[in-house]
Amino acid sequence: MTSEGSDLKSSPPHPPSAWTLADLIDFEILLSQDDADTNAPWRKAWAQRRPDGIPTGGPGARRSLFHDWLELRRSEPSAQLPGEAIATGWRWLGTIGAATGILLGASVTGALLHYKGSEPVNVAWFLACTLGLPWLLLLGAGVVSFLRQTTGALRDFQPLRHLLSGMAWLCSAGLRRLPGEQRERLRARLAILHRKREIYGSLTSWPVVIVTQLVAVGYGLGILGTLLAHVAATDLAFGWQSTLDLSPEVAHRIVSVVATPWSWFAPHAHPDLAQISGSRFAYADGIRALDRSALASWWPFLAYAVTFYGLLFRGGLLFLAVARLRRIIGSWTFDHEGCNALARQLSGPMFHAQTDTAALHIPNITPATSAPHSSLRTCLALVATDLEPSPNLVRQVLARAFGPPLDPRSVAAGVSPAVELGVPRSGISPSTIHNASAVPDIPTFPVQIDHPSGNADALQAISAPGHAGSTVIVIAPAHRAPIKAIALFLRKIADASGPGREVILLLTGRRTGDQFAPVPDTDFQHWRNLIAIHQLPVSLERLPSP
Repeated sequence: MTSEGSDLKSSPPHPPSAWTLADLIDFEILLSQDDADTNAPWRKAWAQRRPDGIPTGGPGARRSLFHDWLELRRSEPSAQLPGEAIATGWRWLGTIGAATGILLGASVTGALLHYKGSEPVNVAWFLACTLGLPWLLLLGAGVVSFLRQTTGALRDFQPLRHLLSGMAWLCSAGLRRLPGEQRERLRARLAILHRKREIYGSLTSWPVVIVTQLVAVGYGLGILGTLLAHVAATDLAFGWQSTLDLSPEVAHRIVSVVATPWSWFAPHAHPDLAQISGSRFAYADGIRALDRSALASWWPFLAYAVTFYGLLFRGGLLFLAVARLRRIIGSWTFDHEGCNALARQLSGPMFHAQTDTAALHIPNITPATSAPHSSLRTCLALVATDLEPSPNLVRQVLARAFGPPLDPRSVAAGVSPAVELGVPRSGISPSTIHNASAVPDIPTFPVQIDHPSGNADALQAISAPGHAGSTVIVIAPAHRAPIKAIALFLRKIADASGPGREVILLLTGRRTGDQFAPVPDTDFQHWRNLIAIHQLPVSLERLPSP
């Protein structure tokens, strides 16, 4: 390793299944940072490890690529990523939740079993307080979720989000006092968090479910432990009573149905009819008239009920939640706009012009030029009128930004692509860009990026069947002020493109003839803030320096 990258440790590629919750947190934080320094040590270290560090393909290629990049970034001496700390805090939260559940279950059960001898412990009230309340909460959550999924009702019933929105509103007065640039940066960061919640919505809910189930499991353990401890150490009496005209036979049938899960194997699964009749309590008769053995026959039934309807059921939900979380992390596709931009930086993307010829077949090349996750794409260019668009300009800009297009005639003739196709964008030579001009024209449409209600031709072309699946690349000058009208235009382009289709905003510097000045970091940050604040599903790129 050279001196520039000597501080970065080399680590072997990781299998696709090696991702954890801490990895995802650190990955998204790194992805959200403005790492515009082309001379950053990690870039040089990555360039040196590319020949044996990039996977050659397969469904886990992008996952392995990103995990290798993450480990490289973590090895930087200045790296201070909170992923592991957050994951550890989440585990501690689960432990504290389980302990709290145990204490709560023990406290509730201890209060219910406070028996002075004048009257027995009411079995129905004991089950209602220990098992009934958690089941009611679970049933309520299930009903709300069902109504949201099927009818759309209660979709706005989100108390936690409303609480956070209220806190944000209270802080709005202080936000308005901040200088304009700091206010814009803060708004962008808050919007990024909201956008990440949309992307990882299904993932972020499962850690919460796991913690709640840990509390419920601890609650069941506290109930069962306290019940057994009181049975062993005190003389408990359990009975039942009802103002309704409920016969012992009906009570026996109810108890038999409740005990169905364990009655086929467990001893003393539930009191028999005689014991149920002998443990019915009435205040007028007092406890002395009741059968002592009948009063003691209820505790095994209560212990079984807490075990099956409390511990085992909640433990099963906990297991399913953990399995679901691992499955989501293990199958995460990393296909949102930020990941697409990073993949192009790490592997060197390729694209080709729209053509009527048959589908192209890319011959096998060295692993260093293999790009994961189907990097070969057709593209459609929308160029801001400020840049005076022309086919030659589009070819030059795209070749400089993403690598030269493939000539369909050369591929059809069996000619191997040029070596430059696999190198990073900064490695594209002027001669390569010149050779790219021989490729057929890329479909190009001039657009007014600050006129969201116009550009009908471009919107129609995006939705045309002939361009279905083509990556939409919007080329715009970075010195333009990123106003709300531009955000509305980009939103319209993204909506017309549809889900699963990438939209790239490519920024250029000021144009002097056929050359473009570098994009200033301040201008690039303003555009990043615009995309974040308006939550646009758009990948942001800038034209590399020549």
